[in-house]
Amino acid sequence: STRLLNFYRGFQLICRKAMLVSTLRNFCATAQVPFPDFVPQSFLFFPAKEEQSEWDAFRGAFEARKERIGAAKNLWILKPSDGAKGKHIVVLDTEERIREHVEGQKKGSIAWVVQEYIVSPLLLSGRRKFDIRCWVLLDHEYDAWLYKEGVLRTTSTAFTISPESLNDPFVHLSNHCIQTGHADYGKYEATNEMFFPAFAEYLTNDLHLPADTLSAKIIPQIQAIVAFTVEAARDQMENLPYGPYKSFNVFGYDFMVDDALKVHLIEINSSPALADELLPAFTEELVHKAIDPLFPVAMPSASTQCSDCWLHCRR
Repeated sequence: STRLLNFYRGFQLICRKAMLVSTLRNFCATAQVPFPDFVPQSFLFFPAKEEQSEWDAFRGAFEARKERIGAAKNLWILKPSDGAKGKHIVVLDTEERIREHVEGQKKGSIAWVVQEYIVSPLLLSGRRKFDIRCWVLLDHEYDAWLYKEGVLRTTSTAFTISPESLNDPFVHLSNHCIQTGHADYGKYEATNEMFFPAFAEYLTNDLHLPADTLSAKIIPQIQAIVAFTVEAARDQMENLPYGPYKSFNVFGYDFMVDDALKVHLIEINSSPALADELLPAFTEELVHKAIDPLFPVAMPSASTQCSDCWLHCRR
């Protein structure tokens, strides 16, 4: 009998922040392709294995970036590899503070990623920052499908990179669990969420961009990023063709868009929350896409199926 599991082995290879960087590096080295520019320049630090920490490479990159864009914009974001909900993430502006923060971690603790901070993000009304949460199904044939509906998670206050703002998570982190604590939470969008149709209208009506900017410019970049990341982990995640079970996995991909409309991958989540508004339809379409092909029902309800709810992700 067929068994279907709702996770892929090795999913942490793309869902742990440090592992994602390593997975992409290893894939690029093996495939002899450039490291993707959709990932901000990143360096890894290991309190448990200090000799593997990338201080020399980071120091050179820090100085080169400062020379290129100026000290005021040379910000870096520090993230624990296993972090969630924005916990313990900090934004820092000097090599000394970055080193102090990393070296101040408990010996033997989780790896940290130090990454270029995107200082020119696309902004919403009120000059507010946002990220984009997309849901991706990796089906039992190891095909990646992007759910057509996504959501912008928005901040409650104006974006700035002024030195005094660096300690303010309301400015820099759009996680719901953080933004709910701001006095203006819900002022601009209910629950600080903007869904794709409203985002498309904003791009056209407020930024005066072409009407197909989301569908023709942003979404294709997202599809390509998804395809690249799952391909990078294929040799360790994909099930054996005659193995004892098949798998599917739902991932939450988080992206940022800069003011040049370039999409950047921020992280990949293994157990993503889903916007309440999308939950009923997503659950139904997930069953149709992930489960019905292996366990067909006797009388499927064609009227409830959405043939274009999922976009195939190809490199």
